Amino acid sequence: MSVFVIILLLFLGVLLCLLEVLVIPGVTIAGIGGFLLMATGVYFSYEEFGTMGGHLVLLSMIIINVVIIVYSLKSKTWDKLMLSTNLDKSVDSDISNISVGATGICLTRLAPMGKIRVGEFEVEGKSIDGFLNEKSEIEVVKVEKTKIIVKQK
Repeated sequence: MSVFVIILLLFLGVLLCLLEVLVIPGVTIAGIGGFLLMATGVYFSYEEFGTMGGHLVLLSMIIINVVIIVYSLKSKTWDKLMLSTNLDKSVDSDISNISVGATGICLTRLAPMGKIRVGEFEVEGKSIDGFLNEKSEIEVVKVEKTKIIVKQK
């Protein structure tokens, strides 16, 4: 086996394992293939260079894999790919302004959930009467933390 083929096997193995760790989630063919290519390269290096040469190739592969993974995880290049936006708003923040007994209309069909308008607020509502058609008049029965329970008026 030529030295070029051994180096090619080891390089492709490292490349596939790096893809497995950084890009492709889970255990996939890339990771398994990378490990097999590296193992084959190390095996052929034992055959080509003997025990001492095989040990040196194996040790260098372990060191190269550790250095590449540590460097790629610590480098700042991945910051460009990460989401760094902080959300500071909440959904249905106007619910606290709606009281029990308030009236409104259905903006969409409540089956049993849908959009309602109570006063000037448009929020998600849930019907206790089953299905309510669009533009039906409703009355607020209960205000929960994230939704409004309504009945047909």
